[in-house]
Amino acid sequence: MKATVSWKGNVSFLATTGTGHSVWMDGPAEKGGENRGSRPMEMLLVGIGGCSSFDVTQTLKKSRQDVSDCVCEVTAERADAIPAVFTAIHLNFKVTGKNLDPKKVDRAVTLSAEKYCSASIMMQAAGAKVTHSFECIESVDTATPSVPAGIQGLHHIALFVPNLEDCVDFYQRVIGMEIEWQPDADNVYMTSGADNLALHRATTTQAPASEQKLDHIGFVIEKVHQVQEWYDHLQKNNVVLKNEPKTHRDGATSFYAADPAGNLVQFIHHPPISKG
Repeated sequence: MKATVSWKGNVSFLATTGTGHSVWMDGPAEKGGENRGSRPMEMLLVGIGGCSSFDVTQTLKKSRQDVSDCVCEVTAERADAIPAVFTAIHLNFKVTGKNLDPKKVDRAVTLSAEKYCSASIMMQAAGAKVTHSFECIESVDTATPSVPAGIQGLHHIALFVPNLEDCVDFYQRVIGMEIEWQPDADNVYMTSGADNLALHRATTTQAPASEQKLDHIGFVIEKVHQVQEWYDHLQKNNVVLKNEPKTHRDGATSFYAADPAGNLVQFIHHPPISKG
């Protein structure tokens, strides 16, 4: 094992390890340091923490412990004299995982301290008092929760429009959509085959374009029974639900929820475009 340390001016040095990695080191400001890197004595603590952490995590892995994180906090005291050697070093391990066995964590830390960690055992042989402690922390599941099947994409939009007839003409004649259903003179449902556009006659004055807000957006659900599954899923996740699933006059089954911004979101099984 070897390393090369090159002077880079003032009290700054660049260390290159035998494995090809580089680490900057710098002295204190009162000695001309510019804080370009760690202090050399800090690197000793880093080495001890890294060496012992390697041992602890490997032992816990062999013990079949479900570890998700391991943090080693290293603190030290130095002699108030020259040379200012380390007189005491303490390593505290914060081990996070599921259903950790404290006895196995204790064993892993003890084996590192007494048998495996060359760095800390070397410091003990040099006269420093090296102590160890540990904490077991139960991990919190932050994985993305599984969601019900069935979402086929965002294929439904509903708009309030003041000039309903003009909009129907535009989407039908200019865009090429077809009228799927018109229950009355104030509501028209249109489609291009794989989507659904609902046009509702606005009964109040519309806000300026920069302030306009959609009536709601909709997610098309593949199978009708999955609408209830989505309702249950959102309820478990504390989403604001506006109504319970219901079947409409055109055969669609849906319910409304609100996103965090208050926008209405419809979850709908619509037979003409739902696959199931």
